[in-house]
Amino acid sequence: MTRPTVVISLDLEFSWGSFDLSYSDELLKMGRWTHDIGAPNLLKHLTRNGLSATWAIVGAMMRRSLPDVSGMPEVRYPHFPKPWFSYIPKDGDEQTHPEWFGASLVEMIRNATPEQEIGFHSFSHVPFGERGMTRERAIAEYRYCAQIAQELKIPKSSFVFRAIPLRILRSFAMPGSPVFAMSIGCRCGFRTACSTPSP
Repeated sequence: MTRPTVVISLDLEFSWGSFDLSYSDELLKMGRWTHDIGAPNLLKHLTRNGLSATWAIVGAMMRRSLPDVSGMPEVRYPHFPKPWFSYIPKDGDEQTHPEWFGASLVEMIRNATPEQEIGFHSFSHVPFGERGMTRERAIAEYRYCAQIAQELKIPKSSFVFRAIPLRILRSFAMPGSPVFAMSIGCRCGFRTACSTPSP
């Protein structure tokens, strides 16, 4: 008889999660709360109950500070026409801006028992399926995550890209389509690439 299985998959984003939709002091406070209280308490709850989860973490926040992104192709979206990294503190680090960076939290998750899986929630939480996304940026998102995986010795197990609105799921050749994203992910060494469509 096959035992039932439940998969727990968590997106860990801090302020990366919605800065392009609504940048405010409230967003930054929520990011700091998630870094300092929310995510550590959730991890304690999981481990205390002997549970493992997949943590899909924004790649840029896995580091203590923002790496050089000057070579990353820019994106411009109708809902966010500014340069993508315009709100991210270029000289900040986890100590001064825990709402953006969480290397120590990633280390806590890595050292937890039972073992937790660490995946990537893209590198910078760009919406893959929105008008303005390019093939070059999608590839760069995967490559930056692959580089972080190598630096941190994290398996390239999963890559969860930002939800794609159902109205946009059209051509398989589009940068935001599941087939496109999965094929790029496989070429960059990831075992799984997925998204949950949103309305």
